[in-house]
Amino acid sequence: LALSSGKLAHALMKPVFQMLDPMGSFTKYAAIEQAAADPKKLSRTMARERWLEEHVPCASAFCREFVRYAYQEDALINGRWSLGGETVRLEAITSPALIVVCKRDFIAPSRSGLPLFDRIQSKDKELVEPDAGHIGVVVGATGPRYFFPLLDQWLRRIAKGEPQAAKE
Repeated sequence: LALSSGKLAHALMKPVFQMLDPMGSFTKYAAIEQAAADPKKLSRTMARERWLEEHVPCASAFCREFVRYAYQEDALINGRWSLGGETVRLEAITSPALIVVCKRDFIAPSRSGLPLFDRIQSKDKELVEPDAGHIGVVVGATGPRYFFPLLDQWLRRIAKGEPQAAKE
């Protein structure tokens, strides 16, 4: 489904994403109405809707490779995905890792991130599961309220070389 430009057009990508959430076209209006009384909430809701509608064409070769390796072959987990000529080995990752899986993510369900967490061998790894969706975790209210502060604290801790806090 590539154009002569070698890019997958938004007009071809949008229906694929809509199939992931068939009711999304209807529920978004309920979300806008619910947020209408609060200008801050409405601003975040409209930012999310604007983000959903402003797609950037995607390189066809990347789309083919990503769908094949990520969805059809599960190549990352199976140790068969190569980048720059080198096979990605999750077991070889020893640097600090923050894995964020969202409870309401239907694009990358939370259970899909758990094998990543399990395979990474870092002694400093953290798994968090915010009550948000794939887009809402960044663009929605969860971003400034939870995700951005979490990421900021994690990056600052890593930059300072501080150890991970002990789990209770």
